[in-house]
Amino acid sequence: MKKITTSLVFFVFVLISCETSVKFNNPSLQGLHGQELWTAQTYSAIKTASGLTIKGNKGYETIILQVPSSSPQIFNLGSNSAVYAIFDNKNEGNVNNYNTGVTGVGTGQIVINEYSSGVISGTFNFVATNTDPLLTTPDKANFRQGTFYKIPVSNQ
Repeated sequence: MKKITTSLVFFVFVLISCETSVKFNNPSLQGLHGQELWTAQTYSAIKTASGLTIKGNKGYETIILQVPSSSPQIFNLGSNSAVYAIFDNKNEGNVNNYNTGVTGVGTGQIVINEYSSGVISGTFNFVATNTDPLLTTPDKANFRQGTFYKIPVSNQ
């Protein structure tokens, strides 16, 4: 009898502790910054004659992804100034700008997976370099497993 009562109490405890809360990030822009999940609080995508700019903000931090086209393809970073990733950190009055937009500076990829019905989705990863000669912070910003999903695109 004791075993049945113990099993019943355990079973009831398991049922009570189950939870069905699901959170959807639709649309979203996020990635791993170092070892921490970085999720944009606001985001936008703007299509211009010179290309597409995807931007995400989280407090004092900003990610900017620039590509010359919104068509699905892979864009390599660190090879020219038309394709770049920027990470700005303006915390406590200091401006730290990490960039891949200069040839040979930074590495990574921006991948456009889908652009349809006015929304864009894809992935990104990059290692951007802080080129400030008075650098007092880490010299690189590393983002991996980055995604932008169903971000509305506006024309400018």
